Amino acid sequence: MMLKGLIFDCDGVLSDTEPKFTQGMLDHLQTFGINADPADLDDFCGMTLRRSCEEVMTRYRIKSVSLNQFIQDELACYEHYFQDEYMQPMPGLLEFLNYLSERKVRLGVATSSNTAYIRWLLNLFDIEDHFYTVIAGDQVENGKPDPEIYLKAVELMSLPVEELAVIEDSANGIAAAKKAGLKTIGFKASRIIQNTSSADLEVKSYLELMKLDLF
Repeated sequence: MMLKGLIFDCDGVLSDTEPKFTQGMLDHLQTFGINADPADLDDFCGMTLRRSCEEVMTRYRIKSVSLNQFIQDELACYEHYFQDEYMQPMPGLLEFLNYLSERKVRLGVATSSNTAYIRWLLNLFDIEDHFYTVIAGDQVENGKPDPEIYLKAVELMSLPVEELAVIEDSANGIAAAKKAGLKTIGFKASRIIQNTSSADLEVKSYLELMKLDLF
């Protein structure tokens, strides 16, 4: 069966932003005297900001500040890395979106990031009009790997679940999508390569995905 709809994760899929989030967290941890291994932060990819900060504070036994303060300080650490001039769409993304639009494939975004961030990114890349629906982490109670965001995305996409697929770069995102009954594509174009082995298929680029004739 040809796919009629595709739901994109954002970070690591629409743009190679995962290294920016990782560096921001590393910078933040250094203010506590913690020199973390970047690979140790991979487990938190795909989570909401609040959930990832909770997990980091627990792992590194940070008790000197409240969770809300830690989140605010984390956001401040991101600011340098997320200036407009530093942001680029993932290589091949614009061509892939045009390819899908020509085939009348319905598109959505389901991201753990917040609404303001994803709207900013879509507008910055001038691709917002490609997407039928956009749902963000601050619109659900439970973040990935919980399936809530993808269950809601399926409802908003107004297509049968068997005609939809998700493109994700993280284990947490793939787990969430699979729990929602969706086909999953593990995307491995980011500089941070995560474990996507549980996906139904894996690709290294949008060009490779276009050659598979799934749509």
